[in-house]
Amino acid sequence: APRLEKMAPPIANVVTVDVLPARVDEFLAIAAEDATESRKEPGCLRFDVLEHTGRPHAYLFYEVYTDADAVDAHKATPHYAKYAAF
Repeated sequence: APRLEKMAPPIANVVTVDVLPARVDEFLAIAAEDATESRKEPGCLRFDVLEHTGRPHAYLFYEVYTDADAVDAHKATPHYAKYAAF
Protein backbone atom coordinates (compact mmCIF):
# COMPACT_ATOMS: atom_id res chain seq x y z
CA ALA A 1 0.00 0.00 0.00
CA PRO A 2 1.27 3.51 -0.73
CA ARG A 3 2.49 5.53 2.22
CA LEU A 4 0.56 8.63 3.07
CA GLU A 5 2.77 11.55 3.92
CA LYS A 6 1.79 13.64 6.89
CA MET A 7 0.65 17.06 5.83
CA ALA A 8 0.39 20.07 8.08
CA PRO A 9 -3.21 20.98 8.80
CA PRO A 10 -4.55 24.10 7.12
CA ILE A 11 -4.60 27.38 9.03
CA ALA A 12 -7.99 28.85 9.96
CA ASN A 13 -8.43 32.47 11.00
CA VAL A 14 -11.57 33.93 12.52
CA VAL A 15 -11.58 37.72 12.64
CA THR A 16 -14.33 39.81 14.23
CA VAL A 17 -14.78 43.36 12.98
CA ASP A 18 -17.01 45.95 14.67
CA VAL A 19 -18.12 48.59 12.17
CA LEU A 20 -19.50 52.04 12.86
CA PRO A 21 -23.14 52.10 11.66
CA ALA A 22 -22.42 54.99 9.28
CA ARG A 23 -19.66 52.96 7.57
CA VAL A 24 -21.42 49.58 7.14
CA ASP A 25 -22.06 50.02 3.39
CA GLU A 26 -18.43 51.03 2.79
CA PHE A 27 -17.20 48.09 4.86
CA LEU A 28 -19.43 45.58 3.07
CA ALA A 29 -18.16 46.75 -0.33
CA ILE A 30 -14.53 46.39 0.78
CA ALA A 31 -15.23 43.02 2.44
CA ALA A 32 -16.98 41.70 -0.69
CA GLU A 33 -13.99 42.65 -2.86
CA ASP A 34 -11.58 41.12 -0.33
CA ALA A 35 -13.56 37.88 -0.26
CA THR A 36 -13.92 37.63 -4.05
CA GLU A 37 -10.24 38.28 -4.70
CA SER A 38 -9.02 36.15 -1.77
CA ARG A 39 -10.91 33.12 -3.08
CA LYS A 40 -8.78 33.36 -6.25
CA GLU A 41 -5.52 33.02 -4.30
CA PRO A 42 -3.92 29.58 -4.76
CA GLY A 43 -3.39 29.09 -1.01
CA CYS A 44 -6.88 30.17 0.05
CA LEU A 45 -9.19 27.22 0.73
CA ARG A 46 -12.13 29.24 2.10
CA PHE A 47 -13.02 32.86 2.71
CA ASP A 48 -16.40 33.83 4.17
CA VAL A 49 -17.74 37.14 5.42
CA LEU A 50 -20.56 36.62 7.91
CA GLU A 51 -22.83 38.94 9.83
CA HIS A 52 -22.60 38.43 13.60
CA THR A 53 -26.06 37.53 14.86
CA GLY A 54 -25.43 38.60 18.45
CA ARG A 55 -23.77 41.98 17.88
CA PRO A 56 -25.19 44.72 15.69
CA HIS A 57 -22.76 46.04 13.08
CA ALA A 58 -20.28 43.23 13.74
CA TYR A 59 -18.97 40.89 11.06
CA LEU A 60 -16.85 37.75 11.03
CA PHE A 61 -14.24 36.74 8.51
CA TYR A 62 -13.71 32.97 8.37
CA GLU A 63 -10.56 32.26 6.36
CA VAL A 64 -8.76 28.97 5.70
CA TYR A 65 -5.32 28.80 4.09
CA THR A 66 -3.10 25.90 3.09
CA ASP A 67 -0.18 27.12 5.22
CA ALA A 68 1.57 30.13 6.77
CA ASP A 69 3.09 31.10 3.40
CA ALA A 70 -0.43 31.39 1.97
CA VAL A 71 -1.43 33.66 4.87
CA ASP A 72 1.62 35.84 4.23
CA ALA A 73 0.84 35.96 0.50
CA HIS A 74 -2.74 37.01 1.28
CA LYS A 75 -1.52 39.85 3.50
CA ALA A 76 0.65 41.14 0.63
CA THR A 77 -2.29 41.60 -1.78
CA PRO A 78 -3.90 44.90 -2.82
CA HIS A 79 -7.36 43.74 -1.68
CA TYR A 80 -6.03 42.94 1.80
CA ALA A 81 -4.34 46.36 1.92
CA LYS A 82 -7.67 48.02 1.14
CA TYR A 83 -9.35 46.09 3.97
CA ALA A 84 -6.46 46.79 6.38
CA ALA A 85 -6.70 50.53 5.62
CA PHE A 86 -10.38 50.53 6.55
